[in-house]
Amino acid sequence: SVTYYKANYKQVSGKPLSDAIAAYIDDREITRIVKTGKFRSPRTIYEMKNRLKAFKEFMLEQAIKEEVGNAKVTNKGAMADLKDSVQSKLVDQISSADIEDFLESKGASWNNYRSKLSGFFAWCVKHHICAFNPTEQVERHANESEIAYLSIAEVKNLLHAAQSVHDGMFLAYVSIALFAGLRPDSELGKLTWEGIGLKAKKMRVPAGKTRKGRAITISDNLCQWLEACDRTKPIIPEVNFQRNFAAVKREAGFKGGVRDSKKLREIDDREGMKPWVPDYTRHTFITYYMGKHGDIYKTATESGNSPEMVRDHYDGLIVDADAIDTFWSMTPKTLRADNLLKFA
Repeated sequence: SVTYYKANYKQVSGKPLSDAIAAYIDDREITRIVKTGKFRSPRTIYEMKNRLKAFKEFMLEQAIKEEVGNAKVTNKGAMADLKDSVQSKLVDQISSADIEDFLESKGASWNNYRSKLSGFFAWCVKHHICAFNPTEQVERHANESEIAYLSIAEVKNLLHAAQSVHDGMFLAYVSIALFAGLRPDSELGKLTWEGIGLKAKKMRVPAGKTRKGRAITISDNLCQWLEACDRTKPIIPEVNFQRNFAAVKREAGFKGGVRDSKKLREIDDREGMKPWVPDYTRHTFITYYMGKHGDIYKTATESGNSPEMVRDHYDGLIVDADAIDTFWSMTPKTLRADNLLKFA
């Protein structure tokens, strides 16, 4: 044990993990991305906070387990005292084994959490807080899972929610995300009504992940959704986006993701609430677009992906012709008709 300790642990800063995470988040919020010179998006910052908070809580739980051994702590007051008195490992004591133990509980999100932890520890190394990045010895998982996309029923639920929650302030955002497939932050986050030509049925997609803008065709049904929107208001609401959109997701039957109160946690943890997958709407658009056109290169051009990406992940993902037709014919009018039939 002593030999391992001497070979693998080097005291650098002795900084508490929570302090290091707080300093990292503060830095990411005020500094710009080197390659683009732009600030990080609210969603990127939110994901950093969310993933690192989960890791911090995991490390504290591990420390409490070591403190109490096999004893079970059921008293809430005693548990609160333990959380206040027990200190988790210092940031420069964390090993690759700790990272792996944490990621084991994250299932399909292994790579996502690993990426956020890698960025954090790389920053710690750069600022002489850690001697090495423990995630470097943790392998990424092979991407073997199928792309997750919304079913027709789920698309309808999401559109219903976008129409009803917050007086329909998310209708334009959800409609474009579903029927144009823009990347939620880097593209849709920059889109304005000036970039949308309903008469010409063209949309100018701002430069995003690929750092290149592109022009795409607006589908007939998307035109009808956008005509139903209040175009005097921004496409993306400017205030409390994550919290307000969480309400839309919950209304549609998905977990909101914002869990900073007991009430919200209880709602998210109800039986039947589905997890919200990152880029759900974009995956949905590409899946149904490929299903309709059957053209890898056309789909790649419209979505701003490479043909290889479309071929590997979306080709043949959906073969239900009725579902494909229903998706591309879904309009405010058809959705109202479905609702009338449902409650007749």
